[in-house]
Amino acid sequence: MVEHLTPTDASMLAIEDADHGSHIQVIYVFEGEPPTPLEFRETVEQRLLGAPRFRQRVVRVPFNLGRPAWVDDERFDLDFHLRRTALPSPGGEEELRALSNRLLQRPLDLGRPLWEMWLVEGLAANHFAVIHRVHHCMVDGVATQDISGMMFSSSPEEDRPVAEPACPGHVPSQAELVVSGLSDLAAHSSRVLAGLLRGSRAPRDLWDDAVQSARTLGTLTGVSGAVPTTLINRPGGPRRRTDWVRLPMAELRETKNLVGTTLNNVVLAAATGALHRYLERQGEPITAGMRAMVPVSVRLDPDRGVLGNQVSAIYPVLPVGETDPERRLALVAAEVEELRGGQGVALERLMNLGGFAPPTIMEQVQRLLLLNPGAHNLVISNVPGPGTPYYLRGRKLVEVLPSGTTMPRHGLNLVMISYLGTLFVAVSSDPDVVPDAAGFASDLEHSFAELRDWARTRVDPAEPAQ
Repeated sequence: MVEHLTPTDASMLAIEDADHGSHIQVIYVFEGEPPTPLEFRETVEQRLLGAPRFRQRVVRVPFNLGRPAWVDDERFDLDFHLRRTALPSPGGEEELRALSNRLLQRPLDLGRPLWEMWLVEGLAANHFAVIHRVHHCMVDGVATQDISGMMFSSSPEEDRPVAEPACPGHVPSQAELVVSGLSDLAAHSSRVLAGLLRGSRAPRDLWDDAVQSARTLGTLTGVSGAVPTTLINRPGGPRRRTDWVRLPMAELRETKNLVGTTLNNVVLAAATGALHRYLERQGEPITAGMRAMVPVSVRLDPDRGVLGNQVSAIYPVLPVGETDPERRLALVAAEVEELRGGQGVALERLMNLGGFAPPTIMEQVQRLLLLNPGAHNLVISNVPGPGTPYYLRGRKLVEVLPSGTTMPRHGLNLVMISYLGTLFVAVSSDPDVVPDAAGFASDLEHSFAELRDWARTRVDPAEPAQ
């Protein structure tokens, strides 16, 4: 049976172009001597290849009569996906950044399984790294953490679950792909319609759902108020840069507890403050508000470990013109509260409804929803990571450094992953669009500190925070 990409997974292929890949890249930094190439290969084979998706490639349905499909790669060669390199001396963060930037600029080979794993030697202080590159049509942010759990051990004592030997399955013919594609479209349409009817207890519910979807579509297409055009929203090119910020999770939790809000609201408020400082320093007019695309996971607990995208998004307006941290956080919290229950669900519904349309039309709709410069100014994503340490053949994982690609006219992407008491923030940018991205990273650190210091003033000195 042919397995077709979901509408959301297919959208990650649709938004890709020659200058803007659609892949996720995570750098795992370990302490100790690196494993040998043979040990590294054995670990990937034993721990990762048990998931069939790592042996599958994407094929298009002829004449675009259905969504792309996953098929076994009859030419699968693990050695093609495993790479080895070494950093030049002194092997510090600048050298690691340069390597990461070069890899971000390289698209994955769409004719093969859409992932690579690099063993990076030569890091200073007796460290090494593993860089995992995987296409966004294969995973979302939460799924990347599930992959970490598959690839690495939760104990320094090496356990090696052996993957079942896999033989390539039947590769469907062109005719079979057409039949399967058309059948999949019909089945998907039936499921979506049944879900809409099942989730609506009365005609009024269907009407409310339609109104909310229309409002969301208006927001995302710029019909109901396009976002301001800023310097980070100019046409860009293929170059990429990542700057990392490390923030103590204890201080972030302290801040959100003292204020009585969520960690996500603190993150968005800090990003808002950083945008204000950055735009002011660049001589850019401070607008009343910039809109962020904030992915929201819709993954249920039983779905943990399942690859693919199970994500929606909300589009809050960030009050970048507000200078007071208290007021800024309050405005962000109110905006998120208003949007979370409706906009995220409506976007997910719109993406699924796209499955009714022929794939050629659906791809254009998905590009409109995700790439329209009138919809949002930047992307901000926050992925919770493991709270316990991971190991690779007994070597402890000490840092998880994310990075992300950018989209046309969206030159700034903030990606955050927590691990072992630290929030690792990637300021991913297009250097042809965003000048002084390192300065923005410093602005972000300052903005988090500003929120922390303000929150601490709310505590009665006679009653210190617990």
